[in-house]
Amino acid sequence: MSPEEIIEAYNVLVQEGNNYAAQEAAKVGNSQRSIGGLAEVVANPSGQTSGLANYTYNRLLRPTVDTLAASLTTTGLSQGMDRYLKDQLMAAKNNYENAKNNYTVASTTPKTSNGGNQSYKETVYGGTGESGAAQIPYTAKGTVISTGSTGNGVYDIVVADGKGGSEIHQYYGPSREEALSKYYRDYGGGPVSNRNSGSNGNGVSGGGGGGSGMGGGW
Repeated sequence: MSPEEIIEAYNVLVQEGNNYAAQEAAKVGNSQRSIGGLAEVVANPSGQTSGLANYTYNRLLRPTVDTLAASLTTTGLSQGMDRYLKDQLMAAKNNYENAKNNYTVASTTPKTSNGGNQSYKETVYGGTGESGAAQIPYTAKGTVISTGSTGNGVYDIVVADGKGGSEIHQYYGPSREEALSKYYRDYGGGPVSNRNSGSNGNGVSGGGGGGSGMGGGW
């Protein structure tokens, strides 16, 4: 049951209790009036509740009826609030678990760039190649282009794929340098690597991790 349904159920009980007390009071009043003239005078003063003289009703019924109504109302509100708090706590727990699961999936899913399937070479016009264009070889595969932290000790190591695009490798570590060390341990290379192809004079370097231009960035 929802909190509202619980409170409404207790309100119904309160109303039923009041109705029952009114019926019983009417029975007592009718019984008094049926005894005789004097009893009828006693049973019919100016103030009545449910057909029963207020003096009699206040002494016999009102303390019990009012106490029961207050008790039921308080219990209904208390149980409704308890249900509301439990529902909110469960919703918060579910939201936390969903966020945790989403983060775990995102942090363990390999990422690739949109440029990984490119097959053409970049050109710089004004050079000495065909049609006045000088072809520039792609950055060597495995060359570290940049690094960045995704938070919570997770680092993205962006490396060239040798086709003009890039790949992303994720590593956990206390620092960017530690994450790079783990990458070099798994794939080889380093700040000074046998993969380096040097600079071509156009700001493009094949350096493993410390090159300038497109080869550096960390």
